[in-house]
Amino acid sequence: MPKWNVRQRPGRMLGLLLLVILSFLVLRRYLHLQPGGCDREVARRVNWHRMTPLWMRQRRLGLQAKGQNFMLEDSAFWIFGGSVHYFRVPREYWRDRLLKMKACGLNTLTTYVPWNLHEPERGRFDFSGNLDLEAFVLLAAEVGLWVILRPGPYICSEMDLGGLPSWLLQDPDMRLRTTYKGFAEAVDLYFDHLMARVVPLQYKHGGPIIAVQVENEYGSYNKDPAYMPYVKKALEDRGIVELLLTSDNKDGLSKGIVDGALATINLQSQNELQFLTTFLLSVQGVQPRMVMECWTGWFDSWGGPHSILDSSVAQLPTLCGVDSTPVLENAENPLGPVAYPRSLIDEDLGASRVCAHGPRAAGDPAQILETVSAIVDSGSSINLYMFHGGTNFGFISGAVHLQDYKSDVTSYDYDAVLTEAGDYTAKYTGLREFFGSISGAPLPAPPDLLPKTAYEPVMPALYLSLWDALPYLEEPVTSEKPLNMENLPINGGNGQSFGYTLYETTITSSGILSACVRDRGQVFVNTVSIGFLDYKRKKIVVPLVQSFGRTGAPQRNPKGQL
Repeated sequence: MPKWNVRQRPGRMLGLLLLVILSFLVLRRYLHLQPGGCDREVARRVNWHRMTPLWMRQRRLGLQAKGQNFMLEDSAFWIFGGSVHYFRVPREYWRDRLLKMKACGLNTLTTYVPWNLHEPERGRFDFSGNLDLEAFVLLAAEVGLWVILRPGPYICSEMDLGGLPSWLLQDPDMRLRTTYKGFAEAVDLYFDHLMARVVPLQYKHGGPIIAVQVENEYGSYNKDPAYMPYVKKALEDRGIVELLLTSDNKDGLSKGIVDGALATINLQSQNELQFLTTFLLSVQGVQPRMVMECWTGWFDSWGGPHSILDSSVAQLPTLCGVDSTPVLENAENPLGPVAYPRSLIDEDLGASRVCAHGPRAAGDPAQILETVSAIVDSGSSINLYMFHGGTNFGFISGAVHLQDYKSDVTSYDYDAVLTEAGDYTAKYTGLREFFGSISGAPLPAPPDLLPKTAYEPVMPALYLSLWDALPYLEEPVTSEKPLNMENLPINGGNGQSFGYTLYETTITSSGILSACVRDRGQVFVNTVSIGFLDYKRKKIVVPLVQSFGRTGAPQRNPKGQL
């Protein structure tokens, strides 16, 4: 077959070029959104499913905030997003979850980036396997989703220390989320490695990332006015060129904004929309409005009920640490399960491995549909947090600490749009119908549910007790005083991030053992359990022993010391 030589077929080449130009102009006119048009009918005309093919797009401008509309290049664009965290979903299920997101009528994926998992030891980085951020972002592009990246460095997300690595706490003077030299230097090194991976994935470089968030809900923390400008500059200096955003709860919004980044808000109830409109207009003029986190549910704590939304609605109170409002117990709270808005307790470094929240009420599937509809009708873009929650594998879950310390459970089901197992819910059905009504094109068919297996109970015939296992472990660390787990001289000097620590000593008489244990310590004498210590119970009577014994405190996710 002869090769097609452009010089031999000038007429055909010119005709093709004219066809491309004409097609682009038609699509541009079809997708154009007049400024000020924010109602449902206008949303129907924004056919983001028929995005201009990438080979016809120069990708010069990216996502922009122009007037009260987002523009992708020179076409109006509404962000209909959903949150899925790659580190909470087995890699084998990533595609299934993203295809279900696309079939629900969403066009944008949002995800946090957990520093503590990507840099488990200072200077050692891990972006492999289930932490392969680049593969996750590229898969989103393959499925047909844009991406908003939320790289922190602090992410909260109900993770241990809000996603910050525990080895930061080895510095006794550490001031987290500030421009303190020790913290800023660690962030700089982390961002050097992370942004080298992120930059090629940006929209203007041909990737799907259309926006990047600066830190996370800093207005609720607000310890250093120089910190947010520092994080913004750290992103820009390393090549981030897409639209920058901030994200805050209503009560932190006034203190979380930074020049050069578009402010967005987090909420659960449509009652807060008026505040969103009024306040954002007062601080940043006429700009696109976005709810970065429309909470579709909430997380659970050990010992508490599963947060399933009821139909009650309550006002979100002031953040903990600022308001003295007591936490409502379920027995006294007609609104049902209690959950918390985001902040970070920093009373002392020992207690700071907590992602703390203040109370809020929730709503049923009908309520979330009403809220989403109201947000879109008001002209705001939206992101559903969470679309799919997944699982807190290992010991990565965080805790809340208001009046009482409560650790978060392994499940991050969140009562989200998809279940922890990735199954459909009534919320999914309703939201798919809603977004389908404004998409301007038929939605893809939802993928079939993945097959599941029911396993019979297994009774282990053999086991090894903690005491029998000790001879097979490494030599213990000896110290004059107990060391907190972050300062144990192990793991290349990085201490211990997660898991259990066994403290032992020899006693010669009975007495009272006093300890400040974070979070829970079981106490044994000669391998016999005599009780436990925790945040409330700080003393325990050690009975008389006839011979030398040892006390130990294997702790679940401990942060303190005996």
